[in-house]
Amino acid sequence: MTLGNELASGSGSVMTYETLIHDHTTHQPESFELLQEWRAVLDTAANKPGREKALIVTVDTDMNTTMKYYETNGKSGATYVRMSPITNYNTNGLATHLKDRIQEVAVDDVHRKIWMLDNENLDRIASLIGDEYMKALLAVQILLPGVSSSYYGDEIAMKNGVPATPSKDPVSKLPGQKNRDAFRTPMQWSSEQPNAGFTDPTFMPWIPLGTNYKTNNVQHAKAYHSKHSIMNTFKQLVLLASNESIQFGKTVVSVLKDNNDILWMTRKAEGFSGYLVIINLGDSPFASNFKEAKISNTLMHVFHSDGDLIEGDMDLSKRAVSIAPKHVHVYKFD
Repeated sequence: MTLGNELASGSGSVMTYETLIHDHTTHQPESFELLQEWRAVLDTAANKPGREKALIVTVDTDMNTTMKYYETNGKSGATYVRMSPITNYNTNGLATHLKDRIQEVAVDDVHRKIWMLDNENLDRIASLIGDEYMKALLAVQILLPGVSSSYYGDEIAMKNGVPATPSKDPVSKLPGQKNRDAFRTPMQWSSEQPNAGFTDPTFMPWIPLGTNYKTNNVQHAKAYHSKHSIMNTFKQLVLLASNESIQFGKTVVSVLKDNNDILWMTRKAEGFSGYLVIINLGDSPFASNFKEAKISNTLMHVFHSDGDLIEGDMDLSKRAVSIAPKHVHVYKFD
């Protein structure tokens, strides 16, 4: 074992965790061996139907390294790796980024993934990218092959809050570290003071409420424009994900050749109806017959993130699919 110092990456003038190359402290061979030992113990306790257990790790690295968490030297490690379908929050070229990311990590049917847009250690996704993209990103997360795991509050697009004073996060006391209190504010259930329904009014939460809890809460989402709210979109997508082709179907993903703001994906399991997912990440409406998806011309509209469904069958040879900016459509096909 060597206990050498990690080298500076050259990305900053102040020595912080982010400005070091972590070649001595992350993704070590001993870490993979330890996972394999844990997996062996787990497998001995999970060998009966209905008693399956999973070993889950969170990894944020390139795919070659990620694969080592699943298996090295012929020995199994993690059952699932938790990762994000988005790593670049620049909305310019977002459809292409998502396509590239999904093609890199999601279409492998052997190694199981858990998709999560954010977590307790990261900025909330709604703060990074804005409310208008939340429905699109939730659709990507929930309809990809694998398991969707949502950080509390994503279903109403909760944003970063204000850290406690003094901070409750010990990591924030280290040089160059973010204060993670802002990502961990209490769930906003209602507009009720003082605790937004999170706890009894006589008890103060560990971390203060987000400043927008009076208008961004579950109660408000149910009461106002509930049919097309982010929360209702979340619920509908979860129901849609229970279909067989979303559960275990093959995945094809691309952007339209004549409009690279349009992300499309098909999910199809043999013997079951397939689904065409269309997401417009641009600023203008667009229409296409999606010939490059190579599916049947007859579609049934089963999901719309902000409008009424088209009734009856739709023939792509006679009519193009039109989609507004920042919205999601899902069509069923045989």
